[in-house]
Amino acid sequence: MPLPSSRIVAALWLCVACSACSFAQGPARALAGAGEGPLIALRGTLHPLARPENDRGAVADSFPASRMLVLLNPPADRQKALQFFLRDAHNPASLSYHRWLTPEQFGAQFGARDEDVQQVETWLQSHGFAVNRVTRSRRALEFSGTAAQVRKALHAPIHQYQLAGKTYYSVASEVSVPQSIAPLLKGFAPLNNFPLRGLLHTAGKATYAPARGRGKPEFTTRTPNGGAFYAIAPEDLATQYDITPLYQAGTNGAGQTIGVIGEYNLDLTITASYRALFGLPSDNTQVVIDGTDPGSSPIPATTAGVGFAFLSTIDGSFVSVESGLADNYLSVEISGAVAPMATVNYYLAGGSDFQSLVALAAMRAVEDNQASVLSVAYHQCEQILGPSGNAFWSALWEQAAAQGQTVLVSSGDEGPAACGVEISSAGQITYPGPSVSGLASTPWNVAVGASDFYYSDYATGAASAAGDWNASNDANFGSLKAPRPEQPWDDELGLDVPELLGIGIAIINPLAFGDSTGGGASNCSQLAPSSEPAGLLYACVSGYAKPAWQNAPGVPADGARDIPDVALLAAEGANLSAYAVCIEVDDCAPVSSGEPQVTLAGGPAASTAAMAGIMAMIDQKYGRQGQANFVLYALAQQQPGIFHDITVGTNDVVCVVSAPNCTTQVPNVMGEYSFGVLTRAPAMIWPAVSEAWT
Repeated sequence: MPLPSSRIVAALWLCVACSACSFAQGPARALAGAGEGPLIALRGTLHPLARPENDRGAVADSFPASRMLVLLNPPADRQKALQFFLRDAHNPASLSYHRWLTPEQFGAQFGARDEDVQQVETWLQSHGFAVNRVTRSRRALEFSGTAAQVRKALHAPIHQYQLAGKTYYSVASEVSVPQSIAPLLKGFAPLNNFPLRGLLHTAGKATYAPARGRGKPEFTTRTPNGGAFYAIAPEDLATQYDITPLYQAGTNGAGQTIGVIGEYNLDLTITASYRALFGLPSDNTQVVIDGTDPGSSPIPATTAGVGFAFLSTIDGSFVSVESGLADNYLSVEISGAVAPMATVNYYLAGGSDFQSLVALAAMRAVEDNQASVLSVAYHQCEQILGPSGNAFWSALWEQAAAQGQTVLVSSGDEGPAACGVEISSAGQITYPGPSVSGLASTPWNVAVGASDFYYSDYATGAASAAGDWNASNDANFGSLKAPRPEQPWDDELGLDVPELLGIGIAIINPLAFGDSTGGGASNCSQLAPSSEPAGLLYACVSGYAKPAWQNAPGVPADGARDIPDVALLAAEGANLSAYAVCIEVDDCAPVSSGEPQVTLAGGPAASTAAMAGIMAMIDQKYGRQGQANFVLYALAQQQPGIFHDITVGTNDVVCVVSAPNCTTQVPNVMGEYSFGVLTRAPAMIWPAVSEAWT
């Protein structure tokens, strides 16, 4: 169990990178009639979910294939020079230390050569494609066309696919390009719009009574067994991580910009109401749209298939919502609450039914370089991302690190089974093996895991919690008395009280519903075509190698990039607490009588947002940090006394193959992949962090 600790700034979960993804090239074949010579198949451009059982046929030739991205391949000497630069830019002994680049400087030094860019442009234009732009990094080129042009030029038809009751679009075969062009390409950003997965969990609604500037006790919310339920206000989060002294000293995110990556547009009156309810400074949120506005109202979901999440409620029931919109409100509000004077840039993108809008939004956030910290609350396992997806995210986060941007990515909420819910047939969920999120496992991002409050008397309803919270909120709407110890964030291990909420331990399948922190070793960033016709399209070859910075007490000597790197509070209701946020138009709005409504929510999205606020304050005091793991892991070596083990037994019963009622159970033997086993969960004391960053 976790040991008590005070003045926690971030629970660093040191478990957790570095090889570049590349596309395997298939054998050359003759190109009939086009005069371009032999073709090369770019292995890895077909999405693993573009499977025959999901295929609903080809789209019309006129179908718009907009905003596609071809990844340019810089010369080998520039790639090598980039690695030297990144090493020196993070080395305090180097003259290049923290001399971050602009996107234009990055492109000039490490992007593709002008003549290579021109050759790729000419090739695309010869097939009728419109070249929209070359990115500032000179590592990607955006182009648009039609399905007919994609089929003729890239030799890959576009089909529509049905998943979880929704229609998606993807190339139906591997892309092939002329042999003369292939060396100039790293490949293509995923040519599909299969969604990434959001990470919000909600515990339902509550009310808040700010009678004459004071909150009503515990936000009037109770668990079904009659026990108290403690909603987390910004002041409570500041108490948990001892941030209040920083506010008093003027460290509050002023002058910094936090970039939140999203999917759907926000109603800023909701975020403004959140800040007004909790007495925060006026809203500094800005919406940055890349392309056309994608809108703000996602279609309600009816199932928890790909791209959706089941959300638990306080009474133990589950509802289903589409990932994205609610996560984005939570991420904007919590990151801005932790760093109340920072500007929050909310990035989203539109204008394509054939490209991941989250990927386009993330590229915009890196390319405009306004934010010193990026918060990304989406995930997808390395194997499902496939070679093209892993290559895209790794290269993008690498560029961000060279620009001094710290990229914080949620490590996930399914423990070692990030791929588990993706392969289903007739209600059967198959576990293909341990896996981690490819957005979070690169060497150039900080992977953020999830933790929750720990009470020693969970089994009897945690009556001791009443001693840790005041009976009424203080003038700043907080009621947490002092920092609480934290534990791994799981509903299946018996450390917390899901049975009090009507959810049976070892009944809920952690592969489908697990609230685990998404930890484990990268093992599938490098893939090859699979020989199993009924399985995934690609088989895992290897993951990212362990980065040089990932050396600290408790880090497995496994040679692999292990995640997560840090873990913060993700409370979403199962352990008597959740964040009070606003995600609907009526949330936090003033009422003529009664009490304002809030949504109780949490999950890894909340952890990542909170860490983004903390990083913004670090940047305010010490400047941009780039890949902050260079400092975080060094801190773990220098001050091991502030680190505390969180260990979990390996005999807990979990499901690895599940019918709808989850009847098939086996002992958990997944070692350190599972729920923080054998990892370190250090508690960072803020003065130590400040000293490390000097």
